[in-house]
Amino acid sequence: MSEKAKEKNKEIIEKQAKNEEVKKKVNEAEVATQDMSADEIAKKLSKRNDEYLFKLRKELIAAGKTEEEAKEMIDGLVRDIYLSQIKGITANKLFGTPTEKVEDLLTVKKKVNEKQPFWKLAVDTTLLFLALFAAMYGVMGLTDQSKKPQNQTGILTLLTISIMWGVILTWFNIQMKKSKENRPGIGKTLVYMAGGLVLMFGVLYITANLPAVINPVLDPTIYLVTAIVSFAGRYIFRKMNNIKTSALF
Repeated sequence: MSEKAKEKNKEIIEKQAKNEEVKKKVNEAEVATQDMSADEIAKKLSKRNDEYLFKLRKELIAAGKTEEEAKEMIDGLVRDIYLSQIKGITANKLFGTPTEKVEDLLTVKKKVNEKQPFWKLAVDTTLLFLALFAAMYGVMGLTDQSKKPQNQTGILTLLTISIMWGVILTWFNIQMKKSKENRPGIGKTLVYMAGGLVLMFGVLYITANLPAVINPVLDPTIYLVTAIVSFAGRYIFRKMNNIKTSALF
């Protein structure tokens, strides 16, 4: 082996050894700092990283945060900065400039729909179907020349069909958005859907045959008003909970 090749191999071995040593130090630091406070960890920071936190605190306060709020936000970063410091990475490289990090910290993190509770997504979809069905039944009621109650839909049936469609389609939509490994097989999904539809139509049959005193048919204009209120309610509910998608639109 030539001297040049030997030198190159030596450099590779030294680099690998150094990387292993750094990994060991980081692992030891992770364990050692688990029960340490942010103030205790901050004492281990380099002068450059300490100066970074000083500037970050000043910019947070200038942006309207109190001393306590700024400290709380910074305390959440100290451990990551220290562990990166062991790797030779400064806070500036890790987070960007203090100004950039402040913008990041002050940006409201929006919840993604995948993290929304099932019930919120189901309520959203239910309100959508309630608005659609109420509008449809209202128009049908206004255009029905016979005006026979048996040809129209009772309010309990309307609520039942809206809730059941909302729950079933929300569940189906969530399953379809899962990764391939976590998604139920197509056969199992179809069985679940079929079972849900059978249950829904069974409940609808029961409600449709209830006496008018329990399941009254309302005036078509009331159904149209219900549709408008449902659309408005859904809009407000989605805004309040930052819901961006649904089973339909």
